[in-house]
Amino acid sequence: MESNSITATLSTFAAELRFEDLPGAVVDHVERLVLDTLGCALGGTTTPLGALSQRFAALSGEAPQASVAGSAARTGASQAAAANGRMAGALDADDTFTAAGQTSHHGAPTVAAALALAERDGLSGAELLTAVAAGYEIGARIGAAIPAHATTPSANGGWKVGGGPAGVLAPALASARALGLDAGSTAHAFGIAGAHVELPPLKWFEGRVAPMVKSMDCGWNAASGLNAAQLAGLGMTGHGDILDGPHGLWRALGHDHFDGDVAVAGLGERWWTLGAKIKAWPCQYWMQPSLLAFAEILIEHGLAAEELERVLLRTSSRSGAPRFRDQHPEGFVTASFNFPHAAAMLALGVPAGPRWAGEDALADPRASAVRERVEVETTTAQAVIEDGMLVALAGSAVVWARGERFEASADAPPPADLASKLAAMVEPLGPAWAGRDAALLALAGTLRDAPDVRGAAALLRPTG
Repeated sequence: MESNSITATLSTFAAELRFEDLPGAVVDHVERLVLDTLGCALGGTTTPLGALSQRFAALSGEAPQASVAGSAARTGASQAAAANGRMAGALDADDTFTAAGQTSHHGAPTVAAALALAERDGLSGAELLTAVAAGYEIGARIGAAIPAHATTPSANGGWKVGGGPAGVLAPALASARALGLDAGSTAHAFGIAGAHVELPPLKWFEGRVAPMVKSMDCGWNAASGLNAAQLAGLGMTGHGDILDGPHGLWRALGHDHFDGDVAVAGLGERWWTLGAKIKAWPCQYWMQPSLLAFAEILIEHGLAAEELERVLLRTSSRSGAPRFRDQHPEGFVTASFNFPHAAAMLALGVPAGPRWAGEDALADPRASAVRERVEVETTTAQAVIEDGMLVALAGSAVVWARGERFEASADAPPPADLASKLAAMVEPLGPAWAGRDAALLALAGTLRDAPDVRGAAALLRPTG
């Protein structure tokens, strides 16, 4: 590994990062990302994928090292990371990082991996936040350094998404930092993880009913990253220059360019992590500007669901597949990628959490009546990019109701209210979880001072 290589520079940054190096705004934002991920994981326990993840974690019979969301039992760190990462992504409510129009969901696997190790090893809140910040920042930079094709399909008809590698690399770097690996071992963790990055399956764009395997699996990513770091710590070697040269990882993934300057410029000074978006609603990020425009019409004019005569939502090509406009969606995964259903949930005032994706919501005749009035139109509106970051993505809505026509537009998804989101995620879990959302929210501003994160991790488990 050459000391001036991109891989070496990023590995050194992760290994040497200290809590005191983090600006206050970064600490605040990373703390919110951690709490948001824990809330999403608890919400994900209500889905069929949540129950499956808990059962799969229990199969390992590993030593009780780390908490599994929704389960009284604890399991090995790797299995816990896999379960929690998978459940955090189950409702598609987890955070999104956007740069140059590409999308990366590396927050859930990064938090899941770092928390599992931090709980096992009794790390402090400051150490957890430092590990998450290291992993998330490097994942964001790698995603930004690989230009995506957000509006143009590749030659084979698929989409090249620059953020894909971050899903495994970010948790690997966070895990390396949590384990206290030096720069050399961190570079090997980089290389081991880089040999196991995922490629978004083109099948994701097909089919009316979405499977539980989406374009990425936050559970596999969390476990792969964590295990890569543990193996490196034990002495396993990887490609210590995995990002560098003409045969770097970017080339293996089918991209034609990797901007190394973007990956390393301003390390420790410019924090791409601050561009992480916490979602307000449990649905695809690119859907949300159009839904925000629709919600603003409902609120401004006091429209009730039964008053809606026709709804037209205009969106970008990123939400243009047939699944997004199907008026009769099936399954909880499909519900997160479906405009008519999301619009129905907003019109009916359903709390934006697991109740959006539940079978009761899908079968509700009131929701069905709204869905049948919702149409979706794909526009040619382009994302607005400034200094490498997506700052605007147009969406609009037209509503016919009370014999009138109402129209609104939005240039970005709505900001998330963390308190409301945590409440919506926890409420469906039942009375035994009452107050858990408030306990999580209380960690905002205080997790950084916790001498041991095990108390925070215990909030994933039921009481009694």
